[in-house]
Amino acid sequence: LSWGAGRPLPEHTRQARRLPSSGTAPTAAMPDENVTEGLSGSKDGEAARQKMQIKSFTAWVNLHLKQAGMAVENLKTDFGDGIKLLRLVEIISEEELGKYNQNPVSKFQKVENLNIPLKYNQNPV
Repeated sequence: LSWGAGRPLPEHTRQARRLPSSGTAPTAAMPDENVTEGLSGSKDGEAARQKMQIKSFTAWVNLHLKQAGMAVENLKTDFGDGIKLLRLVEIISEEELGKYNQNPVSKFQKVENLNIPLKYNQNPV
């Protein structure tokens, strides 16, 4: 059954859709401002999707780093000294990547550590 062309909608339907009392159905010219777009179409949806991806990837990283007795909480900062990234690549590849600075203090030492797994990924042994 169609409720168009001058035929009013039942009262419970008008209330659920917040329609004007005339009973006319909303059209493309009358968008409902309270309805958000799909997950991929809105800023809130994009932020939620990105948050979910970060949470999932962090869980995946921690699943592997658990073997080394390590964990990450913040992907943006916890790989900063290169140690956890290096250990992650070693665990995944099941290969040792060589010597590295175990207690990096300077920015140079941290960059050195970060370069080891990056070079390995470019030219795996």
